[in-house]
Amino acid sequence: LSRYRFNDPITRANWLSQNVRHSPEESLLVYAASTRFPLVVTLSSRKVYIGVLTMPALENGSVEYIELLPIMSGFRDKDELTLHLTTNYHDHYSKRGLLSGIPMGPNTLSINSFRVVIPAKEIESMSLFDKDTYNDFKAQEEQAKIDKSNALTTQADNVLI
Repeated sequence: LSRYRFNDPITRANWLSQNVRHSPEESLLVYAASTRFPLVVTLSSRKVYIGVLTMPALENGSVEYIELLPIMSGFRDKDELTLHLTTNYHDHYSKRGLLSGIPMGPNTLSINSFRVVIPAKEIESMSLFDKDTYNDFKAQEEQAKIDKSNALTTQADNVLI
């Protein structure tokens, strides 16, 4: 791919999507980058980033790293691997006025200053991220915990009777 030069990002994305069909990982990355759909990336350390992917670096024929503009981050529980979000970058960007794209001064950070580069060898898993689906799953997890607690309480009450 390095011998090809694409001045137009859409032409590049179309070419990439046609030529990465054999690789589900690369196909997902191209799709996420071209649609700007958020991606959830879990690292081998259990650290999790959710963000918008910039175009993946596929020019050398394989993914060596990805670059992500984080929206949220957190970690996966070591036992259950459930996702716990701890940092909301989007709120930070909003509070700092970074979402407008208008620099506030000559030495001011831009939203691109918060990009994270992740080596591919550190990626444990990745998938598309939908906040509504995440919230639905979290509500189900919480309800399951309540139901389990109630069942244990009922069992303990029955033993005492």
